[in-house]
Amino acid sequence: MLIKSLALVVFVTSVSMSAHAKKVAVFFGGGGEPSTPGTIFDETYMAFQPFNAGSGWSTKSYFNGGHPTSERIADAMTGGKNKPMTAANMNAEIAQLKDSILNGTLKSGDQLMITVATHGLRKGGTPQRSHSVTTTDQDFNMDKLLELRNLAESKGVKLAILDFSCHSGATLNLASDKTCVISAASDNVGYNNGGEMIAKSLAKGTNLEKAFLKGRNRDGSLSPGAPQISTDAGKQAYAATKFISDSMSTGTALDHDLRNNVSCATTSSPSYKRLMRDFNAIDRETGLMHYAGVGLGIRQAKLEYEKAQLDKALKEYLQARNEIARKLIKANNSNNEKCLAVTNYQLCGRFENFEAGFLALRQLEATGRMDAKSKAEYEVYKKFINSQEYRAWSQSNEEYERAVADTSRDRGLYWKANAVAQAERDIYNKLYDHYSDKSKKPNPCRSFQL
Repeated sequence: MLIKSLALVVFVTSVSMSAHAKKVAVFFGGGGEPSTPGTIFDETYMAFQPFNAGSGWSTKSYFNGGHPTSERIADAMTGGKNKPMTAANMNAEIAQLKDSILNGTLKSGDQLMITVATHGLRKGGTPQRSHSVTTTDQDFNMDKLLELRNLAESKGVKLAILDFSCHSGATLNLASDKTCVISAASDNVGYNNGGEMIAKSLAKGTNLEKAFLKGRNRDGSLSPGAPQISTDAGKQAYAATKFISDSMSTGTALDHDLRNNVSCATTSSPSYKRLMRDFNAIDRETGLMHYAGVGLGIRQAKLEYEKAQLDKALKEYLQARNEIARKLIKANNSNNEKCLAVTNYQLCGRFENFEAGFLALRQLEATGRMDAKSKAEYEVYKKFINSQEYRAWSQSNEEYERAVADTSRDRGLYWKANAVAQAERDIYNKLYDHYSDKSKKPNPCRSFQL
C-alpha cells in the first residue's frame, strides 16, 4: 500500500511539473522569395500546429516581409503580432531567448522549439557545421543557434530545432543527446510538402519523434526529398540510406550535380550492396523473432518486393539521368572557346560568355547610353549570335535545359526520383524500427512532448 502511495505521489508530482512547464515556439520563415502575392512556404506556416488555440504553446512569428497574401495569413494566425523575417530580427530574437534562459524566464524543464521554413543553401566549408538559410534581406548562418543550444542545455531547457529548408540535413550537426533536430531534407534539396506534413503532425499529446515519423509517411508527404531526425535510430537509418537520397536530384540540384561531375549510386555500388546485406540481416532477425511457417514466407516475399522496387527505381532514375547528362555533354562540347575581333583588340571566351555579353549590351542599348566602345562590341556580338556555330550550341543548350525542367510523368526525372523516394520510405521505416529497438542512447526527440 505504501509503495502504491509513493508511486501515486511521484506520478502526481510529475504531472504537476509537466503541466507548469513553459512551451515556447518561435517560427522563422518565408525569406528569399520573388515578388509574388504569396510564398511557397505559406502552407507550411498555416499547418504549424503550435499556432492553434489550445495547443499549449506560446508562439512568436517572424514570417516573410513584403508579400501581401503571406502578410495577411501571418497577421490572421498571430493576431497581428507577426514580424518580418529579417536577419536582424532573427539575431535579436535569439539574443532575447538567451536572456530569457539566463534570467530564469525559461528554466529547467521548459521547452523551446525553433522552426525555420525558408530557402536553404548548401553547407559551406569548414568551419561551418550546419548551413545557411535565406531571410528577406540576407543569409543567416544556422550555426548561430549553437550558442543558444549550449546555454539551454546547461540550464536544463529542452531545445528542439526544426529546419524545413533545402539542404537542411546539415543542421543535424547541431543536435546532441539533449537537443533534438529535425530536417525536411537530407544534404540534398527539400520539398515544401515534407516540412508541411511534419508541421501538420506536431499535434498536442504526441512527441517530436512520433510527429516526425508520422509526417514523413503521411499522405501528401512523398516527394524526391528525405526528411531526417537526430535520434540514434535516425542517424543510423540515414547513414544506410544516404546514397539513396543523393539519387533524387532534379531541376536546379541536378544541374548543379551534372555540372560539377557529382555521381549518383547504382545497384552495383558498394553502398547499395552494403544496404542490401544489412537489410537482409535485419529482416532475418526480426522475421525469426516474429514470424513462423507461412508467415515467414509472406514476409520474405514482401522483402523481395521492396528490394525489387528500389532496384527498379534506381535503375530507371539513372537511365533518365544519363540521358540528360548526354545532352549536357553535347552542349558543353559545342560551347567552344573563341576570340572575336573588335577593331584593334579581341574579345575571348566561350559561347556562353558571348551570349551574356550580347544580352547585357542589348539592355544597355535600350537605355540609349552606349558609348562608342560598347557599340562596337555590340555589333560584333550581334554578328556572332546570328552565326551557325552559335545556333548549334544554343539549340543543344536549350535541349538540355528543357530536359532538366521537364516534369511530365512519362519523361520527367522528377517522377523517376519520386519512385526512388517511395522505395526509400519503405526501407527507411524498417531500418528505423530496428535501430530504435536496439538503441540504448538518450532520445531527446522522444522526451520532447508536444
